[in-house]
Amino acid sequence: MAASRTFSLEVMTPNGPVTSADVSVVILPAADGELGILAGHAPVVTLLGAGVLAFTDAAGKRVRYWAAGGFAHVRDNAVSVLPEVCCPLEKLDPAAAQQELDAARALPAATREAAARRTAAVNTAQAKLRAAVAAR
Repeated sequence: MAASRTFSLEVMTPNGPVTSADVSVVILPAADGELGILAGHAPVVTLLGAGVLAFTDAAGKRVRYWAAGGFAHVRDNAVSVLPEVCCPLEKLDPAAAQQELDAARALPAATREAAARRTAAVNTAQAKLRAAVAAR
């Protein structure tokens, strides 16, 4: 008997479930780069960065979300993605993303901790703006 080429994906934010599907591939925005997952992937836990969470469902439809923060867990042909923030990519507004970037750049950076928070906010906002523009 051939091994299944699909596996389960669940995406859940602190506000509740986002999506659940049988998928053939998942691309995660890991903190240190994109991580591709196929059926039979070795167990892994990874921190999520800010970027596009993409997957191809069992019917072959490609689906994309904006996700930032949190983590993902792969085990036993199941992927659980637990981002802090997640929304369908097509719902991102480039003008709003630009405003978020402007606000992040205006954050104070007088101390080492404040500078680190500012840098993280700017990096996240830049990634969101790139995703919003690319989705148009």
